[in-house]
Amino acid sequence: ATALWIGYALAAAGAARWAGVEVANFNLVLEFSGSDEHGAPGTSYVAVNSVIINLAGCAGGLASGFVAQSLKNWAWDTGIGWLGTFSFYEVLFVLSGVLRLLSVVIFLPRIHEPEARPAHEALRFMTANIYNNLFNAIFMPLRMVGIGSDDLEKAKAEKAKRK
Repeated sequence: ATALWIGYALAAAGAARWAGVEVANFNLVLEFSGSDEHGAPGTSYVAVNSVIINLAGCAGGLASGFVAQSLKNWAWDTGIGWLGTFSFYEVLFVLSGVLRLLSVVIFLPRIHEPEARPAHEALRFMTANIYNNLFNAIFMPLRMVGIGSDDLEKAKAEKAKRK
């Protein structure tokens, strides 16, 4: 119970990363949808993508329900005190991880983004935006009352020169 905060921190980090994955997926869908010779956007591509995602989600839920129902009374004691007993929850977790890893190994090498940028550029962009947002959030109240607004502008100008 004392390490409960670790679970919350990992859940928050996972949610933040998953949001990035969803944005990247949506950008790929928009990129691939393109437009036809008359300039009309390829909305059918987006619709088919949505149908496939929803069908896969439904099939995944049904399959995991079947596995959970089939293994509801199954348990395996590892004999290792800190590891505990495995139940169908752990089986579902491991099965989900293996299938996700398998899909990455199969499909990721086939996806090529022509306008992709290196990871260090993306990290630089993200950290610059975090810095700017924090800078504005911290110093906005001071600007509103007119304290140090000249000093803040000078600091921003010097930082921009260093880049």
